[in-house]
Amino acid sequence: REENNHEMFDMVIIDEAAQALEASCWIPALLGRRLVLAGDHRQLPPTIKSSRAKSQLSITMFDRLMRKRSRYDDKDGQSVSRMLSVQY
Repeated sequence: REENNHEMFDMVIIDEAAQALEASCWIPALLGRRLVLAGDHRQLPPTIKSSRAKSQLSITMFDRLMRKRSRYDDKDGQSVSRMLSVQY
């Protein structure tokens, strides 16, 4: 489907989102009607080589949403975040 002369996707999935810089998530996020961020915010942080940029870039979109997850509930009041209990 097209919207505003851009191809729109029904869903965008960003894997390892806890390691992805927020700026790199925005372009694909804006091209989808729904967004799924998959990852573990308690594992490795993003790799940032610049010490000057580290303070500004170390918080990822995934981190930001997990910290505010109670504000992002679905229409039935259930949290939109899910933690897996089994890892394969």
